[in-house]
Amino acid sequence: MTSPELPKTVAAFGREIGQAMGWPPVAGQVLATLMLTDGALSLQELGARLGASAGSISQVTRLLSFSGVIRRVKMPGGRQVGYEYRQDAWIGCLQHEVSVDRSLLELADATVKDEESLPDFARERMVDMSRYYGLLVDTLDAAMPRLHALLASTESTEAPAAD
Repeated sequence: MTSPELPKTVAAFGREIGQAMGWPPVAGQVLATLMLTDGALSLQELGARLGASAGSISQVTRLLSFSGVIRRVKMPGGRQVGYEYRQDAWIGCLQHEVSVDRSLLELADATVKDEESLPDFARERMVDMSRYYGLLVDTLDAAMPRLHALLASTESTEAPAAD
C-alpha cells in the first residue's frame, strides 16, 4: 500500500469501525493505523500521522487497550511507550465483551437477590437484564473455541509452504 492511500484507508475504516463500536472517530483511526502498520508506533507518531493531539491519542489508546485490540509496548532505544495491534486482537475483543457482559449479568443477579424491596416492575426488568446477559455470556463463551479455530485456520492457510 502506498502512503497516499493509507490516510484515505485510515479515515474510511476509522470512521466506520469507530461509528459501529460507538467510539470517537480518532479511536477508529488509531486502530486502523495500527492494523495497517507492521510494528509499534509511539503516541507522538500516532498523533503526527492522524493530526491529533497527544491527549486525544492517549485517551483513545487506553480505550483500545481496554477493549483488547491493541497493546502497550516499550519502544526500542528509549523509555518511550508505544502501541501495536494485537495479533490476537479479535480474541482480545471477544474476551473483553464476555467480561463486560459477565459483569452486567452479575450486577443484575445481585440486584435481584439483594434488593427484596424492588417493585415488581423493577424486579422484572432486572430479571430480563439477567436473562439477556446470561444469553450473551453463554453464546460468546461458546463462540471462543470456534473463533480460536477460525483464526488458527487462517494463520495456517497464510503461512508460507515449507521447502
